[in-house]
Amino acid sequence: MLLQIYLEIISGWTETFAQERTYKRAVRHALSSLCSMGRRTLSRSIAFSGRDQQDWSADYRLHSRCGWTLSSLFRPILKKTCKLIDETYIAVAFDDTKLHKTGKHIKSASWQRDPMSPPFNVNLIWGIRFLQATILLPLYRHGNDAPPRSIPVQFTEVPCIKKPGKKATEEDWEIYKRAKKKKISRLRL
Repeated sequence: MLLQIYLEIISGWTETFAQERTYKRAVRHALSSLCSMGRRTLSRSIAFSGRDQQDWSADYRLHSRCGWTLSSLFRPILKKTCKLIDETYIAVAFDDTKLHKTGKHIKSASWQRDPMSPPFNVNLIWGIRFLQATILLPLYRHGNDAPPRSIPVQFTEVPCIKKPGKKATEEDWEIYKRAKKKKISRLRL
């Protein structure tokens, strides 16, 4: 029952992928990463689906060369969720999430405040910052005492803008201020 509902929800991905086999591969990866244990790596989802003794190049191409975007994967979920709400306004909750990383050559990774650290002792983590948006479904309006359910509809990487160093020129500071202002205005849209 739960599998049928999940497959129905992601059935809208057929519009996202150019070929049927690419769509099936994406669904297989989604199910495998959902069910596998431990770290959710691409190699672990390939192994969970029983394809670890086959050629992995097509699976890696799905993530590196295909023309799909992350927002196009959430679009069918967003359409179905908006149909369930019959109110003037849609409540959206946002969450700032940090994904721990260990590699020092990852382009968008930076030192950030650990949200789990106590307020009197700030700890830092090396990671990538993401912003997640979820729509809150008002289930309490349907007569039962159920609390609102949140449905994720967007997951976007939001890297920190690197601040100029001590020896930076006035021009570097102006470039930094413009980039920061541009990033804030882009997030508001």
